[in-house]
Amino acid sequence: MTKSVDLILTNAVLLTMDEDLQVFEPGALAIIGDTIVAVGMDSEINNAYTSAQLIDCGGKVLMPGLINAHTHLPMTLLRGLADDLRLDVWLMGYMMPVEREFVSPDFVQLGTKIACAEFIRSGVTCFADMYYFEEDIAKAFGGPVDANRPMARYSRLFDVLNKIIVRADIEAYAVGERELASAYLYAMLADDLAIYDRGYPAFWLFAQHRDMDRHFCARASVTFCREIEEFLSSGTRSALVTLTANAEARRQCEEYNLSSEPITVRLVRVELKTGEVEVLITSLLDEQQYPTAWFKQLYHHRWGVEEDYKREKCRIEIENVSGKSALVVRQDFHAKVLALNLAAMLVWVAQAIADRLYAHRRHPYQIDFANALSQMKNNLVRWLRGTAPEQVVRYLLTEMARAVEAVRPERSYPRNKKPQKLQDFHGNMKRSR
Repeated sequence: MTKSVDLILTNAVLLTMDEDLQVFEPGALAIIGDTIVAVGMDSEINNAYTSAQLIDCGGKVLMPGLINAHTHLPMTLLRGLADDLRLDVWLMGYMMPVEREFVSPDFVQLGTKIACAEFIRSGVTCFADMYYFEEDIAKAFGGPVDANRPMARYSRLFDVLNKIIVRADIEAYAVGERELASAYLYAMLADDLAIYDRGYPAFWLFAQHRDMDRHFCARASVTFCREIEEFLSSGTRSALVTLTANAEARRQCEEYNLSSEPITVRLVRVELKTGEVEVLITSLLDEQQYPTAWFKQLYHHRWGVEEDYKREKCRIEIENVSGKSALVVRQDFHAKVLALNLAAMLVWVAQAIADRLYAHRRHPYQIDFANALSQMKNNLVRWLRGTAPEQVVRYLLTEMARAVEAVRPERSYPRNKKPQKLQDFHGNMKRSR
């Protein structure tokens, strides 16, 4: 018994592009609505299906639509403007000045429609476009209401001892730091310790640490809770206190399915060289096992996070992306995190080599991470895709071990804080190496 379909295409050289790259010649294809229900040899399809509409393909190729993986569709409106020129002359001398003058949302919409009509005519059914106007990024990430560009929230779980990014996320601006920190607890092991800056303390986050057997040590502001004010007034260096959830904390605990039972924490006073006093709040309760004198140095490890942020913003320009879609932003972001982690792992080995090479010198020496990262960026593709990865690794270790800088403890300088401003980056239209 045959089955009725809407359309049958027959007498074609049918390319399936499936895993086995099957070719049916002569082949046929049956369609219901917008769904292909069967493909196969011509005789098989005609015996199994009937249709009021048959199209004889006359032995022509019938295949899936083509995919154009790199397009600038609106530039169809600029076609023929300047031809047969060197790339830099064409781009900098003609295209970019014209784009600055004439490209607008309407320009982009019209050029894209024309290009799509040409695609349909030539069999292209899918494309990946990259051009001006970032509505997609704005929709994906958002930003503060007074910002003149899309902004995202970047957060990561950073191993301060091994200088490795354990997990990194780039999310919508509206996603809070605490929510991202909460997710990182699942990437930690029982009894691991998370060190937080003072923007993170919250009863519900501490409750999650308790419920999941994860330790924490966080800098807390004086106004975080009444217990901290009383602790500072007491003059003691360390004390155990019990935090009780208020109505808002109970609501948050209920929202995240956490227990709102009171939490016993330890407050630790830390005096800085400047005379300022900081208060740390921690789940490490045992004074004998975790002496109060340890905590100043323990919290100082968090400075590694700030150093890594400097690398991300200044060394690899993590805000500088190669396209104008949310997908490209995420791809560039994770590629740069990968480069950072691979550089950090090789630096760990190169440091062991440098320790032996420079043991006779007056000062200890550490690997220049900026140089290491530069070496990694220039050789990453050769390492991952080349035919001799071991040779690339040996070369990288040698170059990293050569570039070192002296470590001189106890040297510090006042921080010259400059007014904050949003960093601008030119479009990534440089020649490939």
